[in-house]
This record gives sequence, structure tokens and C-alpha cells, in this order.
Amino acid sequence: MQNELSKIKDEVVNKIVVMSAIFFIPPYIFSLLRWFEIGWQDIYVFHSLLYFSVLALAIFRKKLNYFQKTVLISLLYLTISLIGLVKFALNGGFYYSIIAMAILAILTKRKFAIYVNIIIIILFSFVAIGYSNYTLNPSLDLNLLARSPSHWFLTLSSIFSITIIFIYGFGDFYRNLTETIIQKEETTTKLLLQNELLETSEKKYQLIFDGANDAIFLLLENRVFDCNQTACDYFKINKATLIGMELDKLSPNFQYDGQNSTIKAQQIIKQVLNNHSQKIQWQNIKSNGVLFDTSISLNKITIQGKDYVQGILRDITDKKRNEEALKASENKFKSLFENSADGILVLNEKSEILELNNQICEILGYDCEELLLLKVNDIIHTEDMIRKDHGASLQELLQGKTVISQYRLCKKNGDYIYTELSTKKIAEGQYLNIVRDITEKKKIIDELIIAKEKAEESDRLKSAFLANISHEIRTPMNGILGFSELLKEPNLTGGEQRKYIKIIEKSGNRMLNIINNIVDLSKIEAGLVELTISETNINAQIEYACTFFKPEADKKGIQLIQNTTLSNQAATINTDREKLYSILLNLIKNAIKYSDTGTIEVGYNLKNSATTDYIEFYVSDTGIGVPIDQQESIFKRFIQADISDREARHGAGLGLSISKAFVEIMGGNIRVESKEDKGSIFYFTMPYSPINEIKKRKSGETLDFVIPEKLKILIAEDDEISKKLLTFLLAPIATELLVAKNGEEAVEIYKTNPDIDIILMDIQMPVLDGFEATKQIRLLNKEVKIIAQTAFALSGDEEKIKNAGCNTYIYKPIKKENLFLALKENI
Repeated sequence: MQNELSKIKDEVVNKIVVMSAIFFIPPYIFSLLRWFEIGWQDIYVFHSLLYFSVLALAIFRKKLNYFQKTVLISLLYLTISLIGLVKFALNGGFYYSIIAMAILAILTKRKFAIYVNIIIIILFSFVAIGYSNYTLNPSLDLNLLARSPSHWFLTLSSIFSITIIFIYGFGDFYRNLTETIIQKEETTTKLLLQNELLETSEKKYQLIFDGANDAIFLLLENRVFDCNQTACDYFKINKATLIGMELDKLSPNFQYDGQNSTIKAQQIIKQVLNNHSQKIQWQNIKSNGVLFDTSISLNKITIQGKDYVQGILRDITDKKRNEEALKASENKFKSLFENSADGILVLNEKSEILELNNQICEILGYDCEELLLLKVNDIIHTEDMIRKDHGASLQELLQGKTVISQYRLCKKNGDYIYTELSTKKIAEGQYLNIVRDITEKKKIIDELIIAKEKAEESDRLKSAFLANISHEIRTPMNGILGFSELLKEPNLTGGEQRKYIKIIEKSGNRMLNIINNIVDLSKIEAGLVELTISETNINAQIEYACTFFKPEADKKGIQLIQNTTLSNQAATINTDREKLYSILLNLIKNAIKYSDTGTIEVGYNLKNSATTDYIEFYVSDTGIGVPIDQQESIFKRFIQADISDREARHGAGLGLSISKAFVEIMGGNIRVESKEDKGSIFYFTMPYSPINEIKKRKSGETLDFVIPEKLKILIAEDDEISKKLLTFLLAPIATELLVAKNGEEAVEIYKTNPDIDIILMDIQMPVLDGFEATKQIRLLNKEVKIIAQTAFALSGDEEKIKNAGCNTYIYKPIKKENLFLALKENI
């Protein structure tokens, strides 16, 4: 307040100095006029000195302080008043005295002096009017104005000047003073309001301080000066104990980084007191010794001139534990992400690639930088993008579901691979895709599906085959068993007996043909079919086959034609005779079976290709034909063109599949051209490899079946019918027949009869089979002749039988000529 009043006073004095310089101009002009009028007078010299003094004070006022200016102007006006009163009496100096007293009154702030000056001004004005010359004996003359206009002008000018100076100086001082008082009152009001707000703020702060969820404390010289209740709860210490406690008792000896807690705390507090706020993570210890992690914000605050450190402490133990768990999880995810055997892509809603791992780059053949520039839609097959399930998958993703789908993705080299995508929304606008290359898996699955379909088809066909083969076996069995019963009738004629025997023989051959086909199929299925190459006259084979079926063809009125285009010498080639003959038989048999009339032509043509010569055989008929949709399937196993066709045609449906297998083994192929109700032509090929010289058997040469008699023979056979058949066949040439029903009996009989000449050993017997029995007998005698009899008839049987110790073998059903030939070769 004092400073403000000093400034106001200084301003007032400056204004009075300036105004004095201005309003002294009229008296000075008047003095100059009087000077020229009456000559040199002291009063005028004084006037000039006065004016220049005031003017100098006004010019140099800024170089003087308030006190200096006040003293100088006061002395100046006091001097003027005194000299004016003494030297010039009232007439020449009254206005100077009035000015001096007015200024002094204003500067001294005396209201009494102000009022006195006002009265003096009025009185002096009227007194001054009465003077007409400079005299020490004043006399009042009211006619002075009329007598001396210059005095009138001088008086009024002085009064006007003094009044303006007074009003200006005093009014300005009063106005400033009033404004200062008002401002002071406003300031006081504001201070009161601020104090009230401060008290309210302090109360609020105290409420916040005490009720904060975070611990708040004040530190002074490394000790707790104040704290809230939360701090007490954190440290499990009451407030009275906590206040005044040193910081090192609230921390373990060392922090996370291994630094000493006390030393590190002192360094941090020192930085805070140097106006460097800190935010740190700190490990504290509770009164029960339990460690907990905190985040602390430290700031310097000053209260009543003292510096404190304010700390806000928050328990982040759970947060830190969660952060560590999150970090571990992130590291685990990163490791899985980078080392996954599957490709991983993170996409946004625009199908742009945000992140990827190295495996997806290896799968697609791109560099990671190249792949990041692509969208997934750029590498998905167009057909997969427009699938119906593609849109459905997007809807499921938006619902937060995991979607597993399959897409074809384009590799960098343009190849497409099959992939399985497992997609999951992991964040707003982000989708995790795990990509697995299932190309090989897809291939295997497709192969398994095809295999399954084939297996199901095969199973169906096998069922049909079993039903058909059951019929095919039961039919000749019915003929054999039925007519065997009829032969028991006592009153049969010789002709009837021969007729029945012929039927039984025909049924037996039919059954044997079925069994042979089944055996051939078994060999094919097992991959055990081998070629036996020999010199073969294909003209002769066609003639044999046609001759064999001529009676059957004639019976149906079918003309059987042969077409052989090569001479016998050119038609003699190296091939498997038996398989060629079997193929011809199967094709001719089918042609007769499915033809009711017309012709069947069997022939061949020699053809040439760029690499080799080959023979193309054909069998054509005018039968029912084969539908176009079945022309490939008829060569499959267990299939007939029409299992339940218009007539119940005999056959197990194996002939064509066996023929196809034989043709392919011999290096050829087989096909059919057919039209329904028009007939069929079956073609098959084989390589042409001619023989220049043909070895021929001498005309009339026959096999010699002369066998020595008086043989001691052991028959090892568990089947009663087979034993009876062998006994009947061997009785004429044997002096003694011994019979064993299993291998163990055979070994025992031989031990007691070491002079046995021939042993007929059945391979498949109970107790001890033929292989093991033969081995045991060979331990006793390596010279005795052992002939194996078997129904296996599979490739590899001969080697297995010979390895067991047998000299040779014969197949069942046993024929007399085959049995005697084996005996002749081993006697």
C-alpha cells in the first residue's frame, strides 16, 4: 500500500511541475510587457528567474526522485511567497503566496490547509482588486478595475492559474487515492475469499489425502513426516508408529537392480529436492516381512518455507505379476509363432497381412517382404473365394467362433497347394490364421476314398460273386450227387448207366473248371503268376481251342470259323502256351455263352509298330453284345456284364478278368468293341518273337506208362475218398499198401517198415503236416522216394515241397496218367 501511495504522489508532483511551467506563461508575458513599458524592474527579473527555475525543474524531473522533487518545489514556492510578500507586498506577490500555500496544503494532505487556502484565495482576490500601485500601505479601491485594466487581467489570470493547478493536482491525487482505496478493499475481499477457498481446499485435500486408495506420505529429512491411512494399511503399521520412521525400515536391503535400498533412496530424494520429480518402481517390505512391489511418484513441495518430498505409492504386486505372466505368455507365443511347423498369418479386415512367420513363407515359396505386400485374396484360388461356405465362415468369425476351412493357395511358382486354415478373431479388426499344408494329406485321403469306393465296390462284387459261385458250384454238384444216387438204382440199363456217368463226368469237368479259375485268380491276387516261355504254334492253339468247343457250338447252331494268316513256321513263337490257350478258351467260351445263333470267328493278324512287331488276336461273335457303360467293368474281377441277364447263363464272372491279367503279364493288352444285340469283338495282343527251327515230336510217339510191379507203398492221406482212390489205382502194382491218416502215423509206420519203396505224402494233414513228416523221414532215409500230393497248386509250392525233401509232386484231383508218370520218373 505504501508503495502505491508513493507512486501516486510522484505522479501528482510531476503533473504540478509541468502545469506550473505552463501556467506561469501568462504572468511572465505580462512581466515582459511591463518591462518594456516601464523599464528594468526587479520584479520582472524575478519573474524571469522564477519561470526558468520552474521550467528547469519540469525538464529534469525524471532524474529526481519523489522526495527531491517535493523538497525543491516546496522551497521554490516558499521562497517566492516570502520575497513576494516582503518586496512587493500584496499587490505583486499575493498570487505567488497563494500558489505556494496551495501546493504545500496538497502535499501535506491537510484538509484544514486546503480549506484555509480556498478562503485566502477569495479574500486575496478581492483585496488585490483594490490596489492600483506597489505600496506598503494598501488601500481598498473598488474602482481599480476601471482605472487599471492590466491589474484586472493580472488578478484574474493568477486566480485562474492557481485554481486550475489546485483542481488538477488535488483532483488527480484524490481520484488516484480513491481508486487505490477501492482496489485495496477489492484486494482485501479477494484475500478473504481466497482464504476461505484455501480452507475449503485444505479440507478437500485432507479428505482426499485420508481417503485415497493410494498411499500418500510426506518425507522430511529421510523420515516419514505424515501419511494417510492407506499407507498404514500397505505396511501393516499404525500411523503413530509409521510417522517418524526412517525409510530404510520400509524397504528390503537391496532393490531389483541389486543396489542398496538406503543409498538409492537418498540419491532419489536428493534429485527430487533439486526440483527433479521422479517416478520409480520400488520394492517395499511390510511389518510382517512380506515383500510387495510399488510404483511411487515423488515431487517436491514447500510448506511454510520448508521443503518436503511428497510421495504417492501404489501397490503393483498383482500388476507386476500379471505383467510378468503376460511377458512370459508373449515370449511363449512368440516362440510358438516363430517355431511353429504350421504357417501363421495375422490379417486385418481388408485381408492385408499384418504379421507372418517364416514357415508360411517356406510353404508358399515367398520371401517374407514379398508376402507382406500381398493380400490373402491374391493367393486364394478364385473358385474357393466364391464358395458358399466362404461367406458363412466370415459370419462365424464375426461371432467370435474358430473357423476351420480348406482353401487352395497359390505358391510363388504358380502351383496350387491344399491348405487347412484355422481362423480366430484375436482383436478388433485382427484375425489369426494357422495355415497347414495338407496337399499330401489330401492326396492320401482322396486315394483312401477311391480305395474305399473300390473296396466297397469289390465287396459288393465279391458278394455277388459268392452268390454266383455258390450257384455255379452247387449246379455241377447237384448233377454229380443226384446222378450218383440214380446209379444206385438196381434196374438201370447199361445205356442209362452210361448216360448218367457221362452227366457226372460233365458236371465234374465243369466244377474243375470253376476251381481252376478260382486258383488262377488266387495266383493273380497274390502276384504269384509266372510265365513259362516255350515254343508255341499259335495256329495249333487256335485249332485246339476251336476243336474243343466245336461240339458245343454245333449244338447251338453256331458256325465256328478259324482265321490263321501265318504259316506254321512263322506262327511258331516264344510265349506261354498254357496262358495263351487259357485266354482263347475263356474268350471262345464267352462268345458261345452269349450267342444263340450266328457265327464266331477266331483269328489273328501280324502288325507292326514303330518299335516292335506284335500279334493281335480277335474273337468276334454275333451275340447279345455289351452295353457301352459296362465295356470297361467286364474286365474287372467278379463282374459279369449282366449277372441277372435275360437268361440264367452259366459262369462265375472270372474268365475275362483272368484273361486280362494273363494278357498284361505277357506284355499285351485287351479291349472290346461291342454294340448291344449286334455282337462283340474281343482283341488282345502279345509280342511276336518267331522261332526259325521247330522241334517236332515224332509221329505216333506216345507216353510209356509201364511201371514195375511188387512195390511196397505208403499212402499218407487223411481224406477217406482220396485214400480209396489211391488204393484202387495202386493195388494192381503194389505187393503191400500201408495207410497213415496223419503225418505222425506216417513217420511211425516208416520207422517200422524201412523197406518201403514209395511214399505218397499228402501235404495238408492234421497232427503233423506233410512238410514236417517228410523232414523227419529224411532224417531216417535220404534215398526213399517221396511224392507229394497237394491241392495248393500255387506258384512257389514246388520249391517249398522240394525244400522239405520230396522228390516230386502231383496236383489234386489226381489223374491216373499223372500219378503213373510220377511213379515212372521216380522208380
